[in-house]
Amino acid sequence: MDAVSPGAEAGPEQLAVWRDKALEFLASSPDSKRPDVALKDLDSVTVSDAHSAQTTFLEAKVAVTLAQGKRPRMAQKPLYRLSQMRLAAEEGAQFGDFQDLLKQAKDRGHPMDGLFFFESFATLDHKQVWGDVTQAIKDVRTVIGEVFLNSGTLLGSVREGGFIAHDDDVDLAVILTADNERDAAKEWIAVYQKLQSKRLIKKPPQRNYGVFKLKSSSGVNIDVFPCWIEDGQVNIYPHTKGELRDADVLPLKICEATHCPIPANPEKMLEVNYGPGWREPDPGFSFPWREANRRFKLFRTILDSDESAWVVQNGANS
Repeated sequence: MDAVSPGAEAGPEQLAVWRDKALEFLASSPDSKRPDVALKDLDSVTVSDAHSAQTTFLEAKVAVTLAQGKRPRMAQKPLYRLSQMRLAAEEGAQFGDFQDLLKQAKDRGHPMDGLFFFESFATLDHKQVWGDVTQAIKDVRTVIGEVFLNSGTLLGSVREGGFIAHDDDVDLAVILTADNERDAAKEWIAVYQKLQSKRLIKKPPQRNYGVFKLKSSSGVNIDVFPCWIEDGQVNIYPHTKGELRDADVLPLKICEATHCPIPANPEKMLEVNYGPGWREPDPGFSFPWREANRRFKLFRTILDSDESAWVVQNGANS
């Protein structure tokens, strides 16, 4: 590897050299000599905030992870981050070209088990996906109760009148009847079991029981999150913990652009979720999951303590 002192800034040119060394290996047989680029060396340098530096670094991180024979799953986060930055900057073609190189490496026999390749709304049939969203809302409302567009889907609906091009899933929130965090967790388990019994769940939740994925004809993930109101304060896992009042959510209204239910004051919810700058696209946005799970510690602890509740019963997802 070309020498760069630990902590020194590596520019796009140097990062591209490391990326290309890794990609050269991935373009060859898995039995070829691995490149002299190590993840620990790549992570020891600093990278400027410039878009070109950040995207090249992420490409290098993904390629080096795979070329060094690390678990492919380790490349998932930087690949996802890369997709978000490229698509938000209208560079979907560049991301597609890079991802195609990885797919070709997989075809050559390089291990890619556990690595998920991304498709965004920039390349999907929006009419079909909105049909899935409408059906999911109808199903959830019938089985559970009121449901509304949430997080990224709400952001796209309010800010852009549709899906955000670089997004890749749908977010909904279900209003529970519980009025405290402990009861909300217990009710959320019951919600899963009801949806599962109706064969609406795509697959059992893994690692995070606070979100369920519903089936869709388009294959897009439709993520469902819980919402409950305690003493007039709104809680929506994982982004809102009492910052909104019940009047900010209820009564739900219909979005003029998407014709789907949204909160009474969607702008206020989006500010809580994404900050005061939510009206401007931010390709570098990253949700603070660790902090969010600390805030909802009781909720997550109760969910995590009952693993048997998440087992698929009676072949519901077959």
